[in-house]
Formats: sequence, structure tokens, C-alpha cells
Amino acid sequence: MRSVELAKLAAQAEAIRLKLQTRRQVMRAVFGAIAGLFGLAALVAAHVLMGGGIARSIGAVLASVVVLAFDVALAAVLAMLAMRNQPSQEEQEALTVRNRALDQAKEALALSVVLAPVARMVGRKYAFALTLGALATRFLSR
Repeated sequence: MRSVELAKLAAQAEAIRLKLQTRRQVMRAVFGAIAGLFGLAALVAAHVLMGGGIARSIGAVLASVVVLAFDVALAAVLAMLAMRNQPSQEEQEALTVRNRALDQAKEALALSVVLAPVARMVGRKYAFALTLGALATRFLSR
């Protein structure tokens, strides 16, 4: 029965991890899309700067350069946010819980596979004592 509970716990931890991983990937996509928009705005500003529409005064050209520099800087910051791919603390904890639960389920299953033939060999009379001894040894060794 413990193996089933551990498998359920592992499935729940995996579901949490996948949910958080999906949220992180969506945020990366959103930041990437915004960075793309600001990159496009920087290109538009560069075209306006190169065009003859601002040829009147130095002030207008400098203003366009400032806007261009701001757009490029903002696009760079958003692109760096989109490239950031570190799992959150909750995602790492869910992965740890899943791995521990799966390891414990494997141990419990392996123990039952090993003890079943031995219990058949020694008979029902000693099977309970043998199982209790194996479990005690397992838990005391931790």
C-alpha cells in the first residue's frame, strides 16, 4: 500500500513541477515577444532618424537618438529576462519530492519482491517475523 501512496505523491509532485515549468516557459515567451516589439520600435526609430523628417534641427535629432537608445536598452533588458531559464524554488522542491517518492516506491517494491519468495520458503509461520526484521533493518540503516 505504501508503494501506491508513494506513486501518488510522485505523480502529484510531477504535476506541480510541470505546472510551474509551463508557467516559467510562458513568461519567457511573453518577455521574448515584448522584447521583439521593442526591437521593432528601435528599428522604426532608426528609420525615422535616418529619414529626412528630422533634418531641421539638432535638438530633434538628439531627441530621436535618445528614444532609439532607450528602445534598444529596453529591448536588451527584456531579451535577457526572456533568456533566463532558471527553475523556481517551488519547481526544484517538487522535483526533489517526486524523486524521493519514486526512490522510496522502488525500494518498497524491491523489498516485497525479495521477501515474497523467502516468505514462501520459510512458511507463513516465520514470514511475519522475517518481514518485520527486514523492515527494522531497513529503517535503522537510514
